[in-house]
Amino acid sequence: MCLERHIPYIIIEPTNRIIKETDIKDVKRIFNKPDAKIIHIPSNFECIINQELFEDYPNLQLLQFLLVGESCSKCEHFNVCPLTEIHRVENPAGLCITYSKLVALSLAASLYPESIAAMTYEKLIEVKVRILDEVHDLAFDRMTVMDYSEQTAIDIKALKDKIVVADKAYRNKSFRLIRAIINRYLELVNDPELLATKEIMKNVFESSSDIFKKKHSVKIQNNHYNAKILPKLVTNIITGKKELKYIDESNVVGLMIKELVRLVKIIDRFNINISDVNMIYSIVNIIFSKELNIEIAKKYDKNVECKYYFDFHISAIDHQFKKAISEYLKYDPYHSKTFLVSATHTEYNYQDLFYPETIINNITFGKNGDPMNANSKMKIFSDSKTFNTFGKNTFKNHQDKIVQQCKDIMDIYGKDEKVIIVCMNISHHNKLKEIFEKPENSEYHPKISYYRCPDMMGVTSNCRVGIHIGLGYIPSHAFDSIRKDQHDARVLTEEKMHCDSWQAMSRVKDPEGKEPSVVFALGCTKRDLDNITSWASIGRIVDIIDYGIGRQTEKNVTLVGEHISKPEIIEAESWNETLIQSAIHMYGLSKPVKIDCYKCKNLINLNKEYFIVNSKAESLNKIFTGTKYKTQFKYKNGGYSKKDIPINEQIINEHTSGNETYYFRSVLSKKTNTISFETDSKIDLNKLKLFLDTNKIPYVIEKLNNYRIWIFIKESPVSLAKKVVYSIIDEIGNNFKINLSDELIKLPFCAKSEILVNGETVNDFINFRLGIVDISDFETAHKRIKIHPSDDENNNDEGSCSSSQK
Repeated sequence: MCLERHIPYIIIEPTNRIIKETDIKDVKRIFNKPDAKIIHIPSNFECIINQELFEDYPNLQLLQFLLVGESCSKCEHFNVCPLTEIHRVENPAGLCITYSKLVALSLAASLYPESIAAMTYEKLIEVKVRILDEVHDLAFDRMTVMDYSEQTAIDIKALKDKIVVADKAYRNKSFRLIRAIINRYLELVNDPELLATKEIMKNVFESSSDIFKKKHSVKIQNNHYNAKILPKLVTNIITGKKELKYIDESNVVGLMIKELVRLVKIIDRFNINISDVNMIYSIVNIIFSKELNIEIAKKYDKNVECKYYFDFHISAIDHQFKKAISEYLKYDPYHSKTFLVSATHTEYNYQDLFYPETIINNITFGKNGDPMNANSKMKIFSDSKTFNTFGKNTFKNHQDKIVQQCKDIMDIYGKDEKVIIVCMNISHHNKLKEIFEKPENSEYHPKISYYRCPDMMGVTSNCRVGIHIGLGYIPSHAFDSIRKDQHDARVLTEEKMHCDSWQAMSRVKDPEGKEPSVVFALGCTKRDLDNITSWASIGRIVDIIDYGIGRQTEKNVTLVGEHISKPEIIEAESWNETLIQSAIHMYGLSKPVKIDCYKCKNLINLNKEYFIVNSKAESLNKIFTGTKYKTQFKYKNGGYSKKDIPINEQIINEHTSGNETYYFRSVLSKKTNTISFETDSKIDLNKLKLFLDTNKIPYVIEKLNNYRIWIFIKESPVSLAKKVVYSIIDEIGNNFKINLSDELIKLPFCAKSEILVNGETVNDFINFRLGIVDISDFETAHKRIKIHPSDDENNNDEGSCSSSQK
């Protein structure tokens, strides 16, 4: 709406991918504004000078952060560099930036008030409409976490020794700051109080029978905290004299990055890994935190049953991140409007980001928070079990079954990236990718992703079928360092899982609410799926009830505010039923579909004859010409004419034109040339259609007061026709009225009836493919068979007389 009303705006996102694909590409496309001036303020990695450096020093691309020059206005690339676009374009329609970039600009602007970063930050403040997208992510504090073990300390000491050697060989004292940072960290991790705390935690957890009920972290003070880290001689610009100043927590990052860039250029010469260099970013966050957390986790040996060990980490909350965003929102000289947007708002108090007197209005966009009614087009199929890390229901134990289920789904919906598979973690992702790259699976090419991957939030997808292998679980103690209370920490962990899972599942939804979508939630129970799909405008409360050892923990979601719409969650009786119902949801009457579990060898191989007809009358002539079937017409008072009249051309024309409505006896001398099913249920109609499509049985679907499905056959004994009917209802259920008697029934193709053609019911048609089946070779043993489609089945002999299938 800002774009439509020419109101400048800024939108802040968690990832650059959302900006590029959604905020720029999709917005321009949807509003048909290809020339709209929407400026992306990118990462410093896109600076042209940095890009040139990457050619000579590729390792620089692997650093976590990079700086840009302090005098961008004088750079030869100023007029083409992505970073300076915001200073070249007058009156842009919108600005886009990530939360991380906003925080970096805030920090740079405070350190270097005359820099290009400060100028950019000023432009962000001037915008009068601020949109914080996927704002739920701010509920989960960012953490710096490092392994806290003796071996890691030894490795870091070895890294420092290598840097000392590099310093001497390169340019003495070039890496003084990095060395000081590492020295401070080594002092910290060898602190007697930290080591004693670590030992106490180990003893407590070794003696505990249920460690999951205990908080997995202990908060301690950083006894080695000191804002100053290293003295530095600088020249006073007024007096011209050298003065002693300190590098401290206010300016350490910028100076540290400069040293890291110099170091990365020579790391290959001194056997230093880029991962070790990036670890220094974490080290500096740890040493400048006044409060630290010691975390413990029980790890099991995958190769030895019941063998375990304790894993320790040292962590710190990055308070500066949320503080910088809050300062940006509070500094509001132009009285902007701010929107905090998310489809997955958690129980977080956004008031903390603003001044206390700020009023936050809770707004639900569109009816039920779903303006395009997209959730009504989505169905999720649940499982009866939950995938766990241990026990019988692990990914490893169900791996073969999972792969086969994925293949079953792709056999229906496409094998070339039309289906997306979402794994619980990157380890499962890598394993599944390896499996589908094997020669025996070469025909399958699914998209494979995992929860919390950048493509699982905020971006559209062309896939409308998703396979989720488990939910987006994280360790139950993941937020123990963030919350004082163990229960609150577990609730936050559950909320994180809900957000990640629902964001990922929503990728297959059609944003415009036109196309249907389906999710196969393998290893996900209906109760859990009900929880992760339950959202409200405000007042979403997650509660965890622990009933004690031996009883399952209960997790509930209570909604207080206006409820957001949710998709239908189906708990099917079997895997075959899941596939059948999913196909009905996705395709309905729109197109023919084949599904393996509905294949019946005695039906597939029957002979058929096809005709192209251009009217209802021509269809009836093809079916009844040369037969002895007789008809009667119905009087307006409801009675029938007394005399049976053979079906002839005149009767057919009167019936199809609407002058008279004729009834006929489908059985003559214990023989018939029609089989018809009647139903009021669209579900049963779809099941029957799916079965007939799978078995290549031509049919006609006729809509009048209800639905009639006609199978036209070469004249055969009624007893044989009944065997065909039995083979069908054995599979789909006997929920139909079946017309195989000498009672009068309405002749098909009357004037008012509509016929299914190309997925739509129409009154008139041309080029209609009418099929007649020869059931004389039908065998009594109508056993269902389980086979996979082969190339020879992909021919024009489809299971419907609709011309759309050819």
